[in-house]
Amino acid sequence: MKKIILCLAGFLWLLCTACSLEITAEEVQTRFSRIIQKYPSTTEEEISLSKMSSGRQSAYNAVVRLKWSEKQGRFSTERALEQYSRELAAEVSQRIPMILELELSWIVPFHAEDEAAMIFSYSRRKEGLTQTALDDRFTDGTFGADAYIDPNAMVDVPVRRIAPSPKTEKNTTTAKDTPSSSDIPSEPEEDSTDSESTAGLDTADDTAQNEDTEDSRQAE
Repeated sequence: MKKIILCLAGFLWLLCTACSLEITAEEVQTRFSRIIQKYPSTTEEEISLSKMSSGRQSAYNAVVRLKWSEKQGRFSTERALEQYSRELAAEVSQRIPMILELELSWIVPFHAEDEAAMIFSYSRRKEGLTQTALDDRFTDGTFGADAYIDPNAMVDVPVRRIAPSPKTEKNTTTAKDTPSSSDIPSEPEEDSTDSESTAGLDTADDTAQNEDTEDSRQAE
């Protein structure tokens, strides 16, 4: 009888221990907060948990909104947030094994007060939480404090057309009224053959006239 009672007591104790191993949402948030505190210039904004069913143990999908207070350029900010997210996801994967999916959303006030600069998405695989997606606003040249494309400068510049002055307009009118050399009809060219024939006839007439004058002198 005593053995039966001891067995029942041991079974109840094991059952209670198993129940106590079930981590609540409050405990998950507490673990997240402890992990985040390790990273410099990083503050926790919000942790949202949604409970999922995964076998006998409860599992969660987590959306963690973080703020990074450093004032760095876009490239330095990208490198820092990539490193922080990679290390944070690895630690969450070990210390909070019931997280199935994780989203890390980073706000950098230096670049944008109300818009996330980078969002990292992770899903649990055999090796742990693995990055599956990245939304990087720095790929847009118009985003951030050091944006290299100014959207306000991308406007159509009006073209000013200068009206012609009265003098210019007068000169233009005169040029239109004056006929060009191509418009003036050219005089017909004389036929060279006719000119040579006429010249020959005139020479013959002069010769005959000279002969008559000489004959008349001899007769006198």
